[in-house]
Amino acid sequence: MSVKQRLYPDEQQVKVLVEHCGQARFVYNNGLAKRQALTDEDRKNGIRVNFTTQCKDLAVLRKELDWLGAGSSAVQQGALRDLDRAFKNFFKGRADYPVFKKRKKTDLGGFVVRDVSVRRLNRRNAEVLIPKLGYVRFRLSVDWAEIQQATSARITCRNNRWHIAFTTPPKPKQTTGQGVVGIDRGVAVTAMTSDGQKFHAPKAEKQQARYGRLQRVLDTKAKGSANRKKLLDKMADVRFKAGNQRKDWLEKTTTYLAETYEVVVLEDLKVKNMTRRAAPKQDEKGNYLPNDTP
Repeated sequence: MSVKQRLYPDEQQVKVLVEHCGQARFVYNNGLAKRQALTDEDRKNGIRVNFTTQCKDLAVLRKELDWLGAGSSAVQQGALRDLDRAFKNFFKGRADYPVFKKRKKTDLGGFVVRDVSVRRLNRRNAEVLIPKLGYVRFRLSVDWAEIQQATSARITCRNNRWHIAFTTPPKPKQTTGQGVVGIDRGVAVTAMTSDGQKFHAPKAEKQQARYGRLQRVLDTKAKGSANRKKLLDKMADVRFKAGNQRKDWLEKTTTYLAETYEVVVLEDLKVKNMTRRAAPKQDEKGNYLPNDTP
C-alpha cells in the first residue's frame, strides 16, 4: 500500500533531487535501449540481459561518466529494478511494453529510495533520508506508525510539487456491500448506476477560466524571462488544484461504490470517441450543415 506525503525540500535540496530524477531516467532509458538491441541471434548464443547483467553494465558506465558516478548508485539501481519489473509485468500480460521516459516541464519523473530512514520532528512534520542529500522535510498527515512501517519510498515531482510515497504493508481487507450494480459512463452525466444514482465529476470551471486567462497573458511574455517563469509556475498551480479536485472526487466515489455494492460492472466504452467532434456534412449544394444535423 502507498502512503503519499508532500515533500518540502529547500532550493539546494531541489537541485540534488532534480539530478537524481535525471540520472534515474537516463539509466532506465539506457537499460531499455540495451534490451531492445538484443537480437534473436544473441539469445541463441546465450547472451542475456537482465537486472544482474545491467547492474554490472551500470558499474562500468559510472566509471566512464563522471556526472553519473557522482550520483547515487542506489537510486540508479532502483531505476533498473523499475525496468526489470516493467518487463515482468509485460510478459505476464499486466502492462504494455515499456517505453522510454521523457523529461517534461510539468513532470520530472522520480526515483526510488530503497532503504527508508525517517525521523519525526513534531506533530505535523518529519524527515526522510535521501541518498547523497541527507534528511528532507515532509508533511506528516497520517499516523506516524504507518510511516515507520515503510519498506521503501518513491519521490516524484509534478507541477512543481514534490511528493514522497511510502510503501507500507497492506491494511486488513474491509467487507464490501451487497448486490450487483452496473455503471454507464456518459458525457453530460459522468456515471449513472443501474439503480438510478448519478455522479457528476467536478468540471473545475474556475480553474479552467483562470488557466485560460494565464495562457493569454503568457503569449505576451518573452521566452526565457523571469516573468514568464513566474507565470508558468502559476499555471502549474492551477493544473495541480484541478487535478486534486478530480482525484478527490474519484477516490470518494469509488470508495462509496465499493462499500455499497459487492460487484460493480462497467461498460467498455471509448470515452474519447463520445466527445469527438462529428465529421462535417454537406447538403446537395455543397454547403456545410450544422454539427447537430442527423
